[in-house]
Amino acid sequence: MTDYHDLVKQTLMTVSDSSARIYRQTYDAWEEWCNLRGIDPIEFYPSNVSNFLSSNYDTRVTRQRKLSAIRSLARYDALDHTDPS
Repeated sequence: MTDYHDLVKQTLMTVSDSSARIYRQTYDAWEEWCNLRGIDPIEFYPSNVSNFLSSNYDTRVTRQRKLSAIRSLARYDALDHTDPS
């Protein structure tokens, strides 16, 4: 079982400092949104992500930025961290 906070920490280490600050904001908002709904933040189901993105009156650019951050998190979670290659 992946710990969400460890996943966030590891993912943020893969991006630049300026991106990490922006991604961190998205990850905090995602976690809060999930917690309020009783959803595990590791559940990157399309319906969860779509509902999260549409839950605020964000601009299209902001929604795309948030989606990119969540995709990075989900992509890192999907990696096989036991394979050194």
